[in-house]
Amino acid sequence: MPTTNTALSEPKTEHAKLRDIKDDAAAVKDDLATLAGDAKDCAVGVASAGADTARKGAESMMNTASDIAERTRSAHDQACGYVRRNPTTAVLLAVGVGAVLGRVLARR
Repeated sequence: MPTTNTALSEPKTEHAKLRDIKDDAAAVKDDLATLAGDAKDCAVGVASAGADTARKGAESMMNTASDIAERTRSAHDQACGYVRRNPTTAVLLAVGVGAVLGRVLARR
């Protein structure tokens, strides 16, 4: 009956196990590198989308501010025109508004 030397075959088995562990570790390292790259790409995409949204919001705010400024200029021009055409009425109106405000604020 032949006898096998288990002492000689065990190092090969341990060596094979160690090689498998090293191969698995290398695969995990490659997967982590791929995952890191994917996470970076995702972060860049999110940052880009956020920047686009912020840019659009800023443009919208600038347009709204410009529109408000134009309306304010127009109202100012209309008020100035009215005062120039009707100075007495404008002064009497200002006195009346001042009297009403004075009474309202005096009651507090």
